[in-house]
Amino acid sequence: MGDLHQLTILAESNSLQISKCSCCSRYNLNYRNLFVDFSKKEFRLFQKMLESLKPLNYTVSHPEGFKAVIGNAKSNYHMAFTATEVQHILIKINQALILESAFDLLSGNDSQL
Repeated sequence: MGDLHQLTILAESNSLQISKCSCCSRYNLNYRNLFVDFSKKEFRLFQKMLESLKPLNYTVSHPEGFKAVIGNAKSNYHMAFTATEVQHILIKINQALILESAFDLLSGNDSQL
């Protein structure tokens, strides 16, 4: 029973879901077959990393197009995204953070803003 989480979906599309667990305050990003969980700080760092990508970062040839490879400080796993995927993920991250801010304001918890 210790593994039950109370997830609130903050943003969603056909291929992407961003949620936050109310019991452990971790953010979950599910994109296609990728599942990553983040602390608030890690989530913001991931957002900034995606925002900092430039056209010259998309160097890995893939059937879907050129992809930028993003490393992970916690492991030797890497993620690769096309520019279109990055834009889609960033839009959903921004939507998730706006919705979370709205929830915080409505609940009177504005310390996270």
